[in-house]
Amino acid sequence: MNVLICGKPGTSKTLTVQILNKILDPKLNRLGDFSLLKYFKLSEFEYIFGSTSTTSKSVQQKMDFTQSKYLDLPEDNSTVSCLIFDEIGLAENSPDNPLKALHSYLDPASEDKSP
Repeated sequence: MNVLICGKPGTSKTLTVQILNKILDPKLNRLGDFSLLKYFKLSEFEYIFGSTSTTSKSVQQKMDFTQSKYLDLPEDNSTVSCLIFDEIGLAENSPDNPLKALHSYLDPASEDKSP
């Protein structure tokens, strides 16, 4: 499942993710402290920061790395691996057009994983 958090600059998207990271971190396991969050899985967060120099290859490598971490977890593990693509708007302005690399990951029916 993919979750996209979109919003204008200054609407605390990054702060929200940082708070979730602290609550859902498997090393801290704070879910018991928040009864409403008991239905959430613990999450390991990976980050990629967009810029005008972001490349399709760097996006693909980070996506593959994050997915491989998730696949390496035991089946009975209740932890998920999450990729946070911060400042994605800056990557949109990259001449390499790195956001095209996301299509094959966000659309499972897509077969092509080339940039």
